[in-house]
Amino acid sequence: MASARTTRTPMPPLRRRIGPILGLLLLSPICAEYLIGYLEVMGDPVELLGGLLILAPLYGTAAVMIREVIRGTGRGWLSILLLSAAFGVIQAGLVDQSLFNPDYGLAVLVIFHEHTRDFMASPAQLGAAAAVAVALATAAFLVPRRRAPRRAGWVPAPWLAGGVAMALMTVHHLLPPSRPGTVLDLLTLVLLGGLVVRWSRRAGWGRGHVLAVGGAALVANAALSFMVEPLGEVSYTAKYAANAVLMLGVLALLLWARRRLSETGPERDGLDCRADTAVRGSLSQPVAD
Repeated sequence: MASARTTRTPMPPLRRRIGPILGLLLLSPICAEYLIGYLEVMGDPVELLGGLLILAPLYGTAAVMIREVIRGTGRGWLSILLLSAAFGVIQAGLVDQSLFNPDYGLAVLVIFHEHTRDFMASPAQLGAAAAVAVALATAAFLVPRRRAPRRAGWVPAPWLAGGVAMALMTVHHLLPPSRPGTVLDLLTLVLLGGLVVRWSRRAGWGRGHVLAVGGAALVANAALSFMVEPLGEVSYTAKYAANAVLMLGVLALLLWARRRLSETGPERDGLDCRADTAVRGSLSQPVAD
């Protein structure tokens, strides 16, 4: 009798893996810092490109690490959200300390020394931020691997899921930076994250939904950038030109991604595919970002 063997899914060749990794490395800081259009260097393409030398390691490295951890452990969107929240607490609570500094000014060069030269959080604040980050990261790894089949249940159409995400992301950006506004902001983000986790566990969730929700967040940022006053002296002509270029870039990227989805067959969530391969004891496929 022939012995049973576990079939491992072969890793994609390097030329196919390096593109998504580099894209995530560079697009993360662009989406986090440039897309909303508040920087005083918005009218200077050279400064924007130079800023990526610092922002890409800050944002991109964390995004790639989260991607690889989720990919290697076969976990799902809840773990992604928890690890992302842990990174946010580390950055805002420990790196630039904007979480505690009432006079914090956003800037393109996010360097610890620059942001702590005139302000330093107390040991209690730093300790609390570190504890929260550790708790969030630990919770991400305590989430069970997604081995169970998808449950039945209603899932909104991709356009509706994207519309909900865009509405909540718009509220997130427009809430005032006050204590009540911060509480409402947190509830808004938790609501959006909860909906994504809930819907993604149902059989009707697909890669089109992932694209719609992620794309909605990008479009919301890019659209609101036209209303944002940049820091410092910036020509409005240069500012709106940069905003328009970024908006067109977002739309082109989303159209390309949608075309790729239509060419790759049935719309299955990449995280669900990885859960299937984890059951077979093999590594998962890349995250469908």
